[in-house]
Amino acid sequence: MFIGQFPVPGEELRLAYLFLAADEGMMAGPDPEAGDALLLVQPGGRIPSFAVIGPPGTRGRTLWRREPDGGETPVEFHLDLLPLEPELERSMDERAAFQRHLRGEGPEVRFPDGGHVHDHIGGLPSFPSGRAEVPAPWQFLFALTDTPYEDDPYFLDFGNGDGFGFLSPDGLEGRFSWDIP
Repeated sequence: MFIGQFPVPGEELRLAYLFLAADEGMMAGPDPEAGDALLLVQPGGRIPSFAVIGPPGTRGRTLWRREPDGGETPVEFHLDLLPLEPELERSMDERAAFQRHLRGEGPEVRFPDGGHVHDHIGGLPSFPSGRAEVPAPWQFLFALTDTPYEDDPYFLDFGNGDGFGFLSPDGLEGRFSWDIP
């Protein structure tokens, strides 16, 4: 299922395209190399060895929204990217530093008491469980929260967690996994 495209940092205009397998509502899984989630970088990116890509012209589902009658309607959204307020950005950075400490990757810091944004591109990741499924030197690209409820504008299901996109150190290959508390 095509989920969306995300800008890849750098001087060259490139996008990372996210595709997720859906099994009875649940999308992909926490293992970034299981083959049920693909984050393809184009142009000029590498296709991961675990990728299964159909023949040219293959068409699958796209992002959708639940209707009151139980039906599904395909949806597309264009999002305007806005910078975070400085206080919120600081809180997000503090949350990421706290999680690095819990993983033994940084100095001890207190748990932040500020806000948190689940859906964002760039910055630092904040994992619900505190664990990174895609370790350094892979670089964080984006985070998405799932939206399994009827009044949400689209349907994503990561087990009531958040999904995370990463780029290889050379920016040519992507990985995606989700995490739950």
